[in-house]
Amino acid sequence: MTENEAIKKVKEFGLYHAIGDLPNSALTVKAFKMAVAALEEIQKYRAIGTVEEVKRMQRYSALAKKHSTIGQVIDSCAEYEAIGTVEECREARERQIPKKLIHGGLYACPNCHAIMLQGAFEAKGKCCKECGQVLDWSETV
Repeated sequence: MTENEAIKKVKEFGLYHAIGDLPNSALTVKAFKMAVAALEEIQKYRAIGTVEEVKRMQRYSALAKKHSTIGQVIDSCAEYEAIGTVEECREARERQIPKKLIHGGLYACPNCHAIMLQGAFEAKGKCCKECGQVLDWSETV
């Protein structure tokens, strides 16, 4: 039986006895309310993790505090997330290498195929406005 099922049964049983003419029915209702509260608290503890998981985390935390590394680890993680994934870094690096425009009547970005309009010719040596690809205009007008 799960905690939810137990809570439901206790509530139903408590309600049945509260309605009945049992002596000390106020005490019975109070006891059932306490049982429901205890079961709900157990659910909260289960959400935190098992005893073994909490003990393992406690050991890791103690080691990190002992060696003064917890702040360094958090800072490193924040820096890493700000940089992006390895794939994102590779893609950004690839976009920094100038690529020749695709010419087929109109000029297009070799990375995202965005059309370079007339005003783009004035921006020679710059990046594609859509994807940031550095463009090589050496063989254009």
